[in-house]
Amino acid sequence: MQKEEILARSRSENKSKDLVSAETGKTAERIGLLVGVILGGIIYMAEMIVDGKQNFGLWAVICAVNAGQYIYSSVKLRKKSDLLCAVIWVIITATATTQAIITIYKNRL
Repeated sequence: MQKEEILARSRSENKSKDLVSAETGKTAERIGLLVGVILGGIIYMAEMIVDGKQNFGLWAVICAVNAGQYIYSSVKLRKKSDLLCAVIWVIITATATTQAIITIYKNRL
């Protein structure tokens, strides 16, 4: 293949892709996640101060979002560091979910 053919094929493949839009979407996801974590922390602290109770369900949801992002990233990019982060987030999610369920049952009795 000649250089011109390769360039022409590359241009045609990337014609419908907007790299700036894709990068902006990634940044928006990260900022959205950060805002969610901050808001979750504020709600968690407010509930602890006002009611004296801990809401682990809120953290389970936030951790599940992180776990999902890292699982997808590790599968698509095959990065070991993302796989390690995915495993850690899954463990944290399972722990928070278990604690949330235990809290629900304690409050029920």
